[in-house]
Amino acid sequence: MIRLAVIFLSHLLLWFLVGGLNHAIAGWQIQLFAGGLFVTYPALRMERTEGLLASLLAGLIVDAASPLPFGQTALLFGIAHTLMLQLRPRLAISKAPLQAVIAILAGVVLYLAKTALLARGLPSVSGIWGRMLWELFLSSVLIGLCAPWFFALQDRCLQLAQAPLLRRPPAGDDDN
Repeated sequence: MIRLAVIFLSHLLLWFLVGGLNHAIAGWQIQLFAGGLFVTYPALRMERTEGLLASLLAGLIVDAASPLPFGQTALLFGIAHTLMLQLRPRLAISKAPLQAVIAILAGVVLYLAKTALLARGLPSVSGIWGRMLWELFLSSVLIGLCAPWFFALQDRCLQLAQAPLLRRPPAGDDDN
C-alpha cells in the first residue's frame, strides 16, 4: 500500500508541474499532455493489480481538470496499462531509454484517443489538424525529456519509503 501512495504522490506532483507549464504557455494556445508518463512506470515496474490501481488513480487526477466526462481518462489509462502489461515480458524494463520510448508511444496513443473523444462532437475537425500535430509533437518532446527524470524520481521515492517494486523480475527481463 505504501508503494501505491508514493506513486500516487509522484503522479500528483507531475500533474501539478504539467498544469503549471500549461498555464505558463496558455498565451500561445498550446496544451501539453503527458499521459504516457502516468501509465508507463506502473505498467512496467509495479505488480499487476497495484500498477493498474496506480494508473486508474492517475487517470482520475488528470480527469479532475479535463474537459472529458469524469472517468474517461481513467478508462484510457487503464486500457493503456493493460496493453503494456501484455508487452512487459518481452521488454527490457530496466533500460531507461526504452522506458522513455514506451512512454512517448503511450503518450501518442493516449493523445490520439483523447482527441478522438473530444472531436467526435465537432462538425469539422479538418481545420485543427495542424494544431493537434504540433501539440502532439511538443507533448512527445516533453515526455521524452521528462521521462528519465520522472522515473528516477519514482525509483528514489520508493527507495526512501523502503518499498521495493517487483518482488521478482517479470518474465523476459534478466537485468532486474
